[in-house]
Order: sequence, then C-alpha cells, then structure tokens
Amino acid sequence: MTRHAQEEPAARSPRASRAPWGFLGCVALCVALWPLDAALVPLMDAHGTRTEDADWFRGLRALGSVYPWLALCAVYALVDSGRRGGSGARLTWSRGPFVVAAPVLAGLAAELLKPLIGRARPDARWLLDRTLDQADPATFTYVWIPWAERLGAVSDLGAPSSHAAVSMAGMAALAVLHPRGAPALLALAAGCGLTRVLSRGHYASDVALGAAVGLLIVWVIVRLGRRAHPLPVPPPPPAPAMAPPPARPHAQAHAAAAASGRAGSDG
Repeated sequence: MTRHAQEEPAARSPRASRAPWGFLGCVALCVALWPLDAALVPLMDAHGTRTEDADWFRGLRALGSVYPWLALCAVYALVDSGRRGGSGARLTWSRGPFVVAAPVLAGLAAELLKPLIGRARPDARWLLDRTLDQADPATFTYVWIPWAERLGAVSDLGAPSSHAAVSMAGMAALAVLHPRGAPALLALAAGCGLTRVLSRGHYASDVALGAAVGLLIVWVIVRLGRRAHPLPVPPPPPAPAMAPPPARPHAQAHAAAAASGRAGSDG
C-alpha cells in the first residue's frame, strides 16, 4: 500500500471537512439562544445542589479541563510507540500531540475572547447587580463589564465558555481520528456544556460560542497539517496470505493425458 493510501484517512477525514459547517452551526445556535438565555435562567438550579456533586456531573465537567487530554496524549504515545507510518516516520508523537494541542489552543482562544466581549457570567451578574431578579425572564438583562475593569475581572467573564471550547476541540480531534465514534464524542462535549449552564457558570449562548471556537481551532489545525504533511496514522495490519490460483482446465486435461500416457508405456 502506498504512503498516500495509508495517510489518506487522516489527511482527508470527512469529519474534518465538516468542521466549518459545524462552526457555522454553533455560531447560528449562539445567535438563536441569545434571546432564549432569559427563559433558561430558571433552569440554572444545579448550583450548590446534589446534582453538581454527582459523579456524572463532575465527569462531564472535567472534559473541559486540560488534564484529561494530557492523560489521553500519554496513552496515544504509549499505543503508537514503535509504530511507523507509510513514510517510515515514527508515530509516537503524532496523534497524541494533536489530541492535546486542539483543546489547549481552544481554551486559550476562548480566554482571549472573553475580555473582548466583556459579558459577565450568570452567577457574577447577580453579584455585580443585586437589584436584578435572578429568575424572572421579564426583567432579565445582561451585565457588561466596563473595558477598564475587564482584565482585572477575567474570572467574572463568561462569553465564550472555555470549558465548552476545550471539550468540543478535544472531542472533535478524536472524531477526526475515529470518525465512527463522532456522534458519541460530540454528545459528550455537549454534556460538558450542559453542566456549565446548570451550575450557573455560563449562559447557553456562551456554551454555543465556545463550541464554535473549539471546532474552528480543530479545523485550522487540520488545514495546517494538510499543507505541511498529512497527519500520519498507524500502518494497516498485514494482508492475509493469498491462496494459489486454481489450475486452468486445459492444464488439468494435459496433466491427465500425460499421466495416462506414462501408465500405458509402463504396461
């Protein structure tokens, strides 16, 4: 099998080519959820409850931190250790760095965008302006932190959600490497975003915008990888040994005639 055929699944993954459409879909979802943030405020009831302390809740939320992706990078390095791609290059540091670089860069991009947007988190919103009704959509309004105070109040900024950006970028990177698992992987990323809404950490539009950032980062990495060199994949297993082709009919007849001739001469 040629080098091009071995590296084609990673270089031209259909999931990677759909990332721009996913990015646009998340942006559209963010715009659609913007007027619905007020209606979703009463649903933010997991803060300080047993739901927030549940194992499944903490597990989904942990996908938005860098530590699971560092561990997964180490796992890929161990699995790919000693393997070689079609070009002969070792694969030890190929898939692992891709899986960890995407969420790290997505998280950094989200943190850089927060001061530019300047919208406060739901929980910080109520701390900054206690006159606002926490659960009445009719009196709902966003709180925008002044420019001069944004750098000193980064922890109070919520748009976009860095947890959603990290989890979506990591899961999208895994979907590029394992396209068949893409639906389940992206569902886990959505679950991480849901925990941030339920715990009053972000509005739903913050999560959608963060997911858009994560998909955009993965698309950029894949595009740059295509220009530099295709993302290597482990070589396929060796093909099974092929059985010898069956003898042709005229060859069988010739062999039978030769055998009968030898038998007659012996008699």
